Amino acid sequence: MTYLQTLSLASVSYLPLAYWIFPGVAVKYAHLDALWAMLGVIGASLVMAWGHQWINNRLPDVGGFDIVVRVCGRGIATMIGVVYVPCYLLFVALCCYFFASMMKAYFPATPRFVFLMTFVLLSWRGAWGGIENLGRVASIVFPMTLVGNLTSCIAVMIRGEYRWIPTQVVSLQDTWLGVLHLLPLYLGFNIFLMLNPYYYNSRLSKWYCYISVVIAGVAMLTSFFAVLSNLGWFAPEHLTFPMQFTLGLLHLRGFLIERIGIVIIILATAYTVLFTSNHIWCQATLIARILGQPEDDYRRFSVLVVAIIVGMAMAVRNGADALWLYNHVLVPISWCLLLGVPLLLVALMLIRRIQYTCE
Repeated sequence: MTYLQTLSLASVSYLPLAYWIFPGVAVKYAHLDALWAMLGVIGASLVMAWGHQWINNRLPDVGGFDIVVRVCGRGIATMIGVVYVPCYLLFVALCCYFFASMMKAYFPATPRFVFLMTFVLLSWRGAWGGIENLGRVASIVFPMTLVGNLTSCIAVMIRGEYRWIPTQVVSLQDTWLGVLHLLPLYLGFNIFLMLNPYYYNSRLSKWYCYISVVIAGVAMLTSFFAVLSNLGWFAPEHLTFPMQFTLGLLHLRGFLIERIGIVIIILATAYTVLFTSNHIWCQATLIARILGQPEDDYRRFSVLVVAIIVGMAMAVRNGADALWLYNHVLVPISWCLLLGVPLLLVALMLIRRIQYTCE
């Protein structure tokens, strides 16, 4: 895949889980240190990017499950893969739930199930075409959503009434709690390991992970400031969807902002469909490799993946259940899958002296 396709495909594979709620999460746990918590999680993401890219550079000819097999052996790799699958299916299911709930607020007469099934089936169709097709679509959708998001949030920020942003560290413990609960923003970053054999094509490829986290960090900070400039510092803590509430307030303020809100919803829908497509492909491919099947057999496993995602999303009864799963399940899982496992692989590769297989 080309540089733009790889970077776009990977960058669209995380953030949706907490995009609509993360300003509230930051303020709830970090309080006046929410900005430092945001900067802290971006710093943690750079460490995470280093681990993923280091592994990819060492083993550029294999990806995903096969990397773990080469480093740990098939038995341990299978156990790790079996842990990955339900964790990531829950992650995608919660993303779908949050987005369907957000859409229902704009179309209250439409059942949440309709939104859920519509964009999951669209995502399934996208995943069916394979990683090359997803890469081509991502190279169009991601730049549009990125520019649209940044432009919209900057316009919203300019129209905001609040300008007070604490810049001093009040409590290191609060800052750490904020970082701890914000890392699930990056769940899905492991797609870089899945894409490894598809994109190792130039010297520039060693910077892909870092470029992606920098882009994500800029997008998060812009959205964060957009919410705070309109709701103030403490209000997001008491809202389930601070981003949605911000758009709801601005919807009444004039032609320009009203149209910006519509644009954000359209771009967010395209982003979420592509995001879900990527993960349907990833999980179906991972299941195929765990069972010893070639990657090309992912299509028949995608049916199972879609059914589980829809079932999990429908099992979430309300926003309180979704936030409980986020805080008590996905927060520890994110630290394990995004930092723990990659750094363990790095350590094992150093111990076993696994060298570069190609340059």
